[in-house]
Amino acid sequence: MRTAPNYLLPAFLVGAALFALGSVVSQPAAAQQARVTQWEYRCFRLDPKDYEDKEDYKQIYKKVGRRGAEAAFYERVLDYMGKDGWELVSVERRTPAVVYLYLKRRLS
Repeated sequence: MRTAPNYLLPAFLVGAALFALGSVVSQPAAAQQARVTQWEYRCFRLDPKDYEDKEDYKQIYKKVGRRGAEAAFYERVLDYMGKDGWELVSVERRTPAVVYLYLKRRLS
């Protein structure tokens, strides 16, 4: 009976191990790529000139006064946007009065 050369068995085992390892490593990478989260973004400009005449701002103003009305109004806007899935990412105050809110939410 003829036997295989001594170097074929180790070469076969190494090849099989590399093949098995390659398939294990590449599966999570492919699965991770499929799970990449996609987002949509929105820039929301808040200027007192645009909302001071609104009824909900007037109610807040009566409750907390001028000093706290701006922050309380921003909270109301963010609560409203949050109910729709928007998440605040950043805030930028361009002038003493104008604020930009940058929001994102997961694409469905």
